[in-house]
Amino acid sequence: MAQTNAWLLNIGAYRLALAQYELIEVVSDVNIKTIPMGPKYCQKILIWRSQLLPLVDFSAQDSEIKYYIVVAWQLKPGEPLQYGSLALLTLPESIIVDDEWQMKPPTDLMNILKESTLSCFKYEGDPVIIPDLKVIYGASDGK
Repeated sequence: MAQTNAWLLNIGAYRLALAQYELIEVVSDVNIKTIPMGPKYCQKILIWRSQLLPLVDFSAQDSEIKYYIVVAWQLKPGEPLQYGSLALLTLPESIIVDDEWQMKPPTDLMNILKESTLSCFKYEGDPVIIPDLKVIYGASDGK
């Protein structure tokens, strides 16, 4: 029975889990700009430390969003970190995840979540998606 620490993220209809090292910062002073022609879930950018980060928002309504986080990933070991931002309904929660909780992902996920799902587990009775950030932010084609 292997366990690991993770961040539980409330994005609306579903919850995501990220490895602790993937969440870089909860951003309190946000500067957000709208961008035309982006996919429905990514039509804004967040300006963070003079960088323009794609802002992924899976919620149904902007008015629900209360928190923003900066996330990071690497395309390959040894390469520089890549950054993005994610809109949340609640603050991230630190949890311990057990391998025995693994389950099949829900079948009604939006396409980008289907394409980016690395794994899924049940937590407090609900499915939690473990996403591949590279796929969500368009840095990889997925599986």
